[in-house]
Amino acid sequence: MEHLQTRSLLVATVAALFVIMLATGAVAITKTTRATSDDRWNPRRVDIGRGDRVRWSNPTGSTHNVRAWGGGWTFFEVLSPGESARKTFRKRGKFKFRCTLHSTVSGGRCQGMCGLVTV
Repeated sequence: MEHLQTRSLLVATVAALFVIMLATGAVAITKTTRATSDDRWNPRRVDIGRGDRVRWSNPTGSTHNVRAWGGGWTFFEVLSPGESARKTFRKRGKFKFRCTLHSTVSGGRCQGMCGLVTV
């Protein structure tokens, strides 16, 4: 009986810690955006919470990269086919990203392989 009570207390403690971690954002969520064959990020817009991660994946046959543009963060990663990269966002805001090989920026607007992370 005492073993069962100890085990129940342990399970309750672990469950309470998990709830606290979720409430405080200590458990990071990862959302993925993928490079597509028509040179787009899918999805182009990713909404996450503070402390969550974005994973950029390249399952296609050509090389892509991920580069921040418009300020707010720094990141540049080359993704060969089958590779991925991750970034954890610790601040709230809107963060633009693009593949410099498959997009252009003119007049503050990005055309082509562009995206947005909203935290």
